[in-house]
Amino acid sequence: FRAIQFCKGCDENTKSLAEIFPLDSLLREALKKQEIITPVEIAFYDTIKKQYSFLPDSLKPARFDKSRFQFDFAGREQARFYFPHYSYALIYQLIAPIIASLGLITLSLLTFGISLRIISRQRKLSHLKNDFINNVSHEFKTPIATIAFAVANVENEKVIHSPEKIKQFTKVIKDENKRLNTQVEKVLQAAITDEKALELKKETINLHQLINDLADAYDMKLPENSHIQRRLNASQASIMGDYFHLSNALSNLLDNALKYSKEDEAAQISIGTEDTPHGIVISIMDKGIGIKKENQKMIFDKFYRVPNGNLHNVKGFGLGLSYVKEIIDKHSGTISLQSKWQQGSTFTVFLPIQTTLEV
Repeated sequence: FRAIQFCKGCDENTKSLAEIFPLDSLLREALKKQEIITPVEIAFYDTIKKQYSFLPDSLKPARFDKSRFQFDFAGREQARFYFPHYSYALIYQLIAPIIASLGLITLSLLTFGISLRIISRQRKLSHLKNDFINNVSHEFKTPIATIAFAVANVENEKVIHSPEKIKQFTKVIKDENKRLNTQVEKVLQAAITDEKALELKKETINLHQLINDLADAYDMKLPENSHIQRRLNASQASIMGDYFHLSNALSNLLDNALKYSKEDEAAQISIGTEDTPHGIVISIMDKGIGIKKENQKMIFDKFYRVPNGNLHNVKGFGLGLSYVKEIIDKHSGTISLQSKWQQGSTFTVFLPIQTTLEV
């Protein structure tokens, strides 16, 4: 075949190899075996004569001249390939790997973000727990040291014969013991809610009666010229709930309102109720030091305590509001906070009213 194509004695009308033997068909079959099924045009170029020995009629030589796919064979001839849909074919072949890669990248970023968030939360929780442990240690050591001091004085020979002094020291022991029990109760409450073992004993509760009982008790704790203002405007105050835990939750809110009142002013605390279409709203408002905006989003987190600079008279474990939220959630209610620094805070509790009350 090469002799026929390139023989020196042949005239110009001698047929080329591509015309005698269907070489382009063989190349197409070879491409199919390599799974290249996109449309292709094939031309043969004579590198000596600088012209095409075989060129499809419908295509221009310029397209083959610019083709990246040019292969030498037989010393002087080239097979040139032109793919009309090369870009589309390339994109089509790459689209699956690209989608898979994007999916893996997205999954990796999502996993990284979740991991970073978990690590950040764990780190934050670790700091809060360390602060909690330090705070608990301090709160427990103080009454224990006071009790030890009182006991040591009672055993003193100079005091043992003085009934008045013994009464003073035994009163100190009782008060500190009561304080210790209160702190232990708070820690146990946190442990119970943390283990999700909290079980409510629901009964019919008159919220107005509950609020009045709590307000009467707190009025006795308030300094002179201070009292709790009551605005009990709800027409329907009966709900289904756990009296003990609801009482503790509202007591915690009143306790916070009292603790965070301004020292140089009379405590201004109010508690009120309002009707809503689906339940009752309880609002507890104070005119105390308030809570800064950046601290409000963490106020219901366990162990979290609002930093108050040099304010050392406010003590606690950071468990009260997390316990309150847990109890309100257990009653299918909600709790929210509105506060401005140095202007006071308002806690708003919504509790649903059950249509069927258990008697």
